[in-house]
Amino acid sequence: MSNSLSKSALERAVEIFTGQPIEYFQKTPLDKIELLAERKNGSPVRFTNDFPDIGRGTVLSDCTLSHQEVERVFDEAISS
Repeated sequence: MSNSLSKSALERAVEIFTGQPIEYFQKTPLDKIELLAERKNGSPVRFTNDFPDIGRGTVLSDCTLSHQEVERVFDEAISS
């Protein structure tokens, strides 16, 4: 039985790990969440790929992207 109004196991895990309600992440812009995490941890947020290459491989298998690179790719995607 599935209830779309109940929180998923992933949402509950995020809340437990971060100490923030899932609604905070749904309403707060990603760049603000990133900035707060950088201030809290004292180091830049880095997105990494920990998955092995399967089939044709993964999109980020050769590098990590900086915040500026992610924003540029996102802007390009929504402007086309």
